[in-house]
Amino acid sequence: MAAVDGEARRRGVSLFEGLEIPPCHYSWDHNQDAAAQFLRVMEEGWRAIKTKGWADVEKTQQTLETMVELTEDMHRMSVELPKLRVDFNSCLSADSFNELMERISGRVVVRLDFVEDPFPYEAAQWVEVKERWVWLDFALDKQLRGAVEGFDVAVLKPGRREWRELVSELPPSVKVVMTSAMDHAIGQSFAAYEAALAWNELGDRMDLCGLCTEHLFERDAFFERLNSRGGMLEVDRMGTGLGFDEVIAGLPWQRL
Repeated sequence: MAAVDGEARRRGVSLFEGLEIPPCHYSWDHNQDAAAQFLRVMEEGWRAIKTKGWADVEKTQQTLETMVELTEDMHRMSVELPKLRVDFNSCLSADSFNELMERISGRVVVRLDFVEDPFPYEAAQWVEVKERWVWLDFALDKQLRGAVEGFDVAVLKPGRREWRELVSELPPSVKVVMTSAMDHAIGQSFAAYEAALAWNELGDRMDLCGLCTEHLFERDAFFERLNSRGGMLEVDRMGTGLGFDEVIAGLPWQRL
């Protein structure tokens, strides 16, 4: 990241020149007011919400049922209801995941976009469980390297891994979602830059990404330069490199 950003700054150009950042889902924050977040999602027309799933199956079920109910109640504010993406971070077992899927209502089922890392990846087991819930897409983040079956979506964090290498190993049918890993504003901007490059190269293979995470942090001079509305991330295109020129210049630098 530093090398790419530094070279652009030396040339006096923005890394985002001529690039379009792909649309994104809304990253749900369970520490913020739920009503305000629902209002924002519906008024701005976000196409999907990504939320956390827990090992407590009942808690996860109740959360999903509530999210579906409240967005349906507010449906008049939006053209379409947002899909739900659930990231479990491998906290379930295959059995507890099956239990959750048996418990959730049909109104939740039709709103699910994908489940991410529902339980630790083991190809044969993922294939088996996916065959049971054939209508549901599975997304893989953890243990992605070398994996080729049992999932429909690959979640990549371009700030951490070389995405071109990983994509080259995936079956062509697998969709790609890029996220910013809830990073500092500079890291978030770099993920957005890489996602914009990927969108140019991959086209329709890119799915809704997860780059709009600035609302998860306390606002500062860096995050003030970023804004998201309806899933479209606005970055600092006025500066050089990844932007933030005036903010960086105003930091209390010390020569070592």
